[in-house]
Amino acid sequence: MKIRRLIFAVVMMILSLNMVAFAEERLPLRDGELRPRLSAMDEDYLPIKNAWYHEYDGAWIYLDNEGLALQNTWFHDPADGKWYYFDRWCYMLHDTTTPDGYTVGSDGAWIKDGQVVVETVTNK
Repeated sequence: MKIRRLIFAVVMMILSLNMVAFAEERLPLRDGELRPRLSAMDEDYLPIKNAWYHEYDGAWIYLDNEGLALQNTWFHDPADGKWYYFDRWCYMLHDTTTPDGYTVGSDGAWIKDGQVVVETVTNK
């Protein structure tokens, strides 16, 4: 009987240690954030930084220099000169009007007077 109790106790301890390994990592909230920002890892399990990332559900996010998704903000992509808006869920908006009243097209780029706005920034 004592051996069964001991085996039961050891099994429970082992199972409880494994539960910690499956705990979801929560990033701390920053001022104005409504939920933890998303992050993604590359094939070497390193954080993806300064890059677009296509979510499994079809949504696009942009990961900043810390590897965290942009949230509730505009982003100027220097690669194509276009402006994109990311909502409170960190997803790029498309085919809609942003919370601040601007229109974004099917590719998510800001549209003004029926044309995509492209701004090039030169380094001084």
